[in-house]
Amino acid sequence: MRTHRPWPVEWNPVSELLYVLPALACAVGMGVMMWVMMRKPKGAAAPTEPAQSQGYAELAALRVAVAQMRDAAGQAAEKPSVSSGPER
Repeated sequence: MRTHRPWPVEWNPVSELLYVLPALACAVGMGVMMWVMMRKPKGAAAPTEPAQSQGYAELAALRVAVAQMRDAAGQAAEKPSVSSGPER
């Protein structure tokens, strides 16, 4: 039994485009966002030498502090602990 349709069923390229368009828009939007994030601001200058040397000084101070803490932890581990019973 054949069903009667009031309009002819034809291939419509616009309906196919509605499926492809969101996928293309997502890819293009992602590319634009990556491009914008990778650009340098126009007013950005190169980092100055004093700022870098200050960073190196801070790093050296932190390394000294870590070494001191490790020494203190090592000395604390070497101290004998008080035990409640005889050693086995």
